[in-house]
Amino acid sequence: MNVWLFGRLIGWSVGRGFCAQALCLAVALTAAGSRGAIGQALTPDVGAWQYLQKQFYGERPIGEVDETFMLIDAPANTPDPAATPVTIRFGPAAVGRIKELRVIIDNNPSPVVATIDFADGARVSSLGLRVRIDRFTSVRAIAETSDGRLEMRSQWVNASGGCSAPPGAVAGGKIGEIRFRSPPGAKSLQVSIRHPNYSGFQIDPASGDPIPPHYVSHIRFSVAGQLLVEADTGISISENPTLRLGSDRPLPAPLQVEFIDSAGAHFSATWPGPAAAAERPAPFAIEEIAPGDFVHLGKMLPLSAVGHDDIANIGFIVGERCVAVIDTGGSTRIGRALRAAIRAATGRPICFVINTHGHVDHVLGNCAFAADRPRFVGHALLPAAIAQSRSFFLSHYAADLDQPATAQQIIAPDLLVERTLDLDLGGRRLHLRAWPAAHTDSDLSVWDMRTETLWTGDLLFRKRLPALDGSATGWIAVIDELAKLHPQRTVPGHGPITQDLGAALAAERRYLAALVDGVRGELKNGQSMRHAIAHVASAERGKWSLWDETHPHNVARVYQQLEWE
Repeated sequence: MNVWLFGRLIGWSVGRGFCAQALCLAVALTAAGSRGAIGQALTPDVGAWQYLQKQFYGERPIGEVDETFMLIDAPANTPDPAATPVTIRFGPAAVGRIKELRVIIDNNPSPVVATIDFADGARVSSLGLRVRIDRFTSVRAIAETSDGRLEMRSQWVNASGGCSAPPGAVAGGKIGEIRFRSPPGAKSLQVSIRHPNYSGFQIDPASGDPIPPHYVSHIRFSVAGQLLVEADTGISISENPTLRLGSDRPLPAPLQVEFIDSAGAHFSATWPGPAAAAERPAPFAIEEIAPGDFVHLGKMLPLSAVGHDDIANIGFIVGERCVAVIDTGGSTRIGRALRAAIRAATGRPICFVINTHGHVDHVLGNCAFAADRPRFVGHALLPAAIAQSRSFFLSHYAADLDQPATAQQIIAPDLLVERTLDLDLGGRRLHLRAWPAAHTDSDLSVWDMRTETLWTGDLLFRKRLPALDGSATGWIAVIDELAKLHPQRTVPGHGPITQDLGAALAAERRYLAALVDGVRGELKNGQSMRHAIAHVASAERGKWSLWDETHPHNVARVYQQLEWE
């Protein structure tokens, strides 16, 4: 980090305290002198905190409270440095007594994430944000209580590159669109706004030019004109900013939310309350694609969209003795809808719940089946994958679980597949196969021997661009193995069912090969990652949905994997 960067921040940051903290750090780092001194100034033991503490709090004492008063919930190893979930939870002794909260990421170029003011007696029990993490850092929450005390909690997060991560798409909507999500009981409310929230450290993948900063700078919640919560925010908030308020009682309504961005644009919307906001759920469509094989097709939506819990293909297979579920969707709501469809089709017990891998849109409905006491089945590496993602799921997708969201609702498999496993449903055998790293490191396929129906999970995408979290070269090898099979029909993880597995795999292989070959060419020519994102596999762009949401991540992952070949 150098003084030039902080100089840019001084010009950009208009929210309360942001100019001051950038200037303070610039002066301090200049005084530090050598590169070694600058590095020492930003170590975990010192970091920006020693300067920010003096800037905002002077010589006032700051207590280190225990978790019963205040807790920071953040993943130690974030899956996405550009959208790391951070939730501050207040205990009973703190609720109604917090006057101001400041969230700081020590080693970010603009460390102050938000300064949040609460109305007197506001019954806020939790506050969640998605933030950018630029490099390994402490994340701090400093609360000022109504009697003037300062209390702090901190959490170490291992991540890097969040402030310069390539921008995603605004998911097809216009800037300023506001969405509300509230679970039953309305004791929490998630508010999201479509906004790029450019940090100023990002590069346009198409042109290669720096993207000027453009971010949400102020958020205000009010009821009947009376302030409830307001926040000054900056570039450390993720794109499509999301703020989640929790309370120990139902939130007041109607609740007005206002956003102001750094360009002076104003956006507002009103949450009418849980009863008025409730919508009639769409029918949960189930199709019997072969005798005893039932499929629900997911929607073609990005994970950031409303309805993201219903984007995966899920279903069940009915034997003479019992039922096997294959993936459960992205929420308890979808899981329960699938269970209701099973009960409508058969009264036979549910003996197996099979997860084809560990992504949120395939596993978060597992808890809807817990009362059936099935065996939960998955790849041998799936328990570790779910354990690593559990805190991320809780912070990022809490609204998709029963409230209050708990870790116990995110269920990992207890029957593991090392290589292959056959399950007997009574007159119907399912052949399960665990694959090497491909889409993820824990992919599993299911072959219904009776109807010759293949369920691939996300080893096969149709129409929706394949998303890579495992190994691109490994995925190509797995595709070549899958191509040796000749099922009557195939259920992909996303997209329509096919009776021509070979053609479906060929399209997916073509994209992955273009990805691998293109990145190898970029590396051979000494090109940067951002250049690769802009140019690799560009001929594939018009052949897939959700390109902008998925392709930059795929290129970045392959680039990191192949640069050490």
